[in-house]
Amino acid sequence: MNKILSFLMFFIALSSFGQANSVEKIKINKGKIAIIEYDKNWVFPFKNAESAQLNDTDFKEIERLLIECATKSNELLPLKKYYRQYVVVKNENGEKEVYINCMCELVGLDFADWKKELIDIADGGNCYFNVKINLSSKVYYNLMINLQG
Repeated sequence: MNKILSFLMFFIALSSFGQANSVEKIKINKGKIAIIEYDKNWVFPFKNAESAQLNDTDFKEIERLLIECATKSNELLPLKKYYRQYVVVKNENGEKEVYINCMCELVGLDFADWKKELIDIADGGNCYFNVKINLSSKVYYNLMINLQG
């Protein structure tokens, strides 16, 4: 019984180490990411929240979860094609969450202030999508891919 318990502890430790390393290897193009400050007067994308900040670990976890989301959806373009807007909050339970708004192109559209103002697009198909990520529980939810217009 002791040997089994020791083996399980070793296996769990090894699994955790492998996951940490895979997150560490993720590369992020921060030039295509805009952090949009949360306004408490907004009803969308979060209610009853307060603005929060991201650290390097958060950026890597977001990327990992976005990769998982894109892989499972089978509808999205490769993630490197998207410009992103992040709205970061602590929700009413004290959990850090991020609303991620993605756009595959800025050309020809009036996105001069895309790094300052949250952009809302009504159509455009998989060129535009948004999703929420709870960094505390390490899950994504509310994936919304725009309709083709």
